[in-house]
Amino acid sequence: MKNTKRLAIFLSVLMIFSLVATPLAGAAEHVVVEGDVLWRIAEKFGVTYQELAEFNGIKNPHLIFPGQVIKAPEAEPVPEPAPEPEPVPEPEPEPTPEPEPTPEPAPEPEPEKEGVSLTILHTNDTHSRVAASETSIGFAGIKAIFDAKKAENPNTILVDAGDTLHGQTFSTLNKGEAIIRVMNEVGYTAMTAGNHDYNYGIARLLELEAIANFPVLVANVFAEADQTTPFGAYQVIEVEGVKVALVGFSTPETTTSTHPNNVAGYTFDDPVAMAAELFAMVEEDADVIIAITHLGNEGEHTAQKLAEAAPQIDVIIDGHSHSVYENEKVGDVLLAQTGEYDERLGVVELTIVDGEVTEKTASFITKEEALTYGEDEQVLALVAEIEAENAVVTSQVIGTTEVELNGEREFVRTGETNLGNLVADAVLASFDEADVALVNGGGIRATVPVGEITMGKVLEVLPFTNYGVAKRLTGQQILEMMEFALSAYPEASGGFPHIAGMTVVFDGAAEAGSRVVELKIGGEAVDLAKEYVLVTNDFLAAGGDDFTMLVEGEVLAELPLLSEMLADYISSNEEIVVGVDGRMTNLAAAAEETPAEGEVPAEGAETPAEGEVPAEGTETPAEGEGTTETPAPEAGAEEAPAAETTDAPADAPAEAA
Repeated sequence: MKNTKRLAIFLSVLMIFSLVATPLAGAAEHVVVEGDVLWRIAEKFGVTYQELAEFNGIKNPHLIFPGQVIKAPEAEPVPEPAPEPEPVPEPEPEPTPEPEPTPEPAPEPEPEKEGVSLTILHTNDTHSRVAASETSIGFAGIKAIFDAKKAENPNTILVDAGDTLHGQTFSTLNKGEAIIRVMNEVGYTAMTAGNHDYNYGIARLLELEAIANFPVLVANVFAEADQTTPFGAYQVIEVEGVKVALVGFSTPETTTSTHPNNVAGYTFDDPVAMAAELFAMVEEDADVIIAITHLGNEGEHTAQKLAEAAPQIDVIIDGHSHSVYENEKVGDVLLAQTGEYDERLGVVELTIVDGEVTEKTASFITKEEALTYGEDEQVLALVAEIEAENAVVTSQVIGTTEVELNGEREFVRTGETNLGNLVADAVLASFDEADVALVNGGGIRATVPVGEITMGKVLEVLPFTNYGVAKRLTGQQILEMMEFALSAYPEASGGFPHIAGMTVVFDGAAEAGSRVVELKIGGEAVDLAKEYVLVTNDFLAAGGDDFTMLVEGEVLAELPLLSEMLADYISSNEEIVVGVDGRMTNLAAAAEETPAEGEVPAEGAETPAEGEVPAEGTETPAEGEGTTETPAPEAGAEEAPAAETTDAPADAPAEAA
């Protein structure tokens, strides 16, 4: 009995074990054993435990008990996962080859370099016009512009191309010192010397340079004794690492366009002849070359010829010819010139990359544009201070004039004017023994308006501190003098003659050297063998303006300054009513206006205009008579700038161009 019970228990356990070991063996039911949970049974049937509970009517899926039979819905049981295969031992790794070296990455292109910007402001031929006028910017205006440009670009400099220290009473009264004081206040970087900057002599110019806060650069002036240069040839300034050379040149014409004594003992070499050697040296010291020249665009020595001879120059800032260069180029050399009397301020803009100029332009700031910048108060105060110092001399009234006295450049260098006649009459009257007087048109520098004439205005008309010289000459020498004086006609010339004590009839269309048709002295035809006494200025007497025939004459006397002669002559006459009286007559011009043979001018016909030969039947005023009515100044004449003041002339004369 006991054995039978044991057998029954054994068979029951075996059955349960077999059911557990092979779950359902393809049947769709499961007998719950201890530890079963519904969700595991559901996984075997491939259903959710919710589906399984619903299918078997189990209200609480968390309450199942051993021996309970769970039937599966219509679904295949999830097969047991296949046993994972035994891992295969991995083979020994082969040695890793050394990696190939990674090539260096290609360098990224460098960003395009920004160039160095350089602005050069420049002036030329201001002839001491420091105060603003209707046409002149004035140095206070230039200073205001300079400061504004430096605020835009700190790399801004200001240079001058000469003929700055002479020309108005503001500077002549103290031999140029007033201008240097003003230029120091404005802040100039450098200048070159124009021919008229030598009017006080080289020794005085060197004294003025010592006062200046900037150099006077002249590469082509040498002492005859030892070939040394009194001035620096060039200066190198550095702008953001870029070396910029400023090279100066004076015109070789200086030897004849200032008083020869002013430059005695010095030679002025041709800039073109010395260009190759000089600029080869400059190139070793600088990246950029700026030439500051007083050469102009006329005659033998010009800025254009220098540009052709020295193409390594980047920019030429020029003066002397009073020209306006509108972005002019010779090859790749840029040329700039502003005209005259600070009517414009030049502006040169350079872009420099790796020491090379890649862009360059030249432009101007006009008088009208300059008004928008205003004027610098400190410069105005300095000018007022200097003018006050000079006012004692310049404000003295010495006479009056009922007519405007024409001293405009375009007229006194091409024909007879009433002011030219007045100056010549004054020179003639200065020496009792004088027969004739000669004044060159280039020495007359301003017009005198109607009204009071002050000493300052006289000094403005005759600013060159020339004194009178009386010489004994033959009639032949005087004839040669007049032929030479008329040789450039009708071109404007500083040597055009203004005369007194003689009359000249000439043919302006004839060949130069054979133009004088009639020459009378004291109303009589010249005697070529006779000796006469001529009074002229010391500039011409020493051969200035190439009047070499005057060098030979015997000097009889040295006389006062021409400005003193004129002041004395004006003050000795209550009123000045001098006119153009025909002491210079041009037959070529007369031929165009004279009626054909046999024609009679209509009744009431007008008197011939200035400079014309009177029609047949009319009388020419006797020499020296003058007229009570003076024709209005020629069309286009402008009133000269108001008198400026400065310090005193005494020696060192001369201006011609």
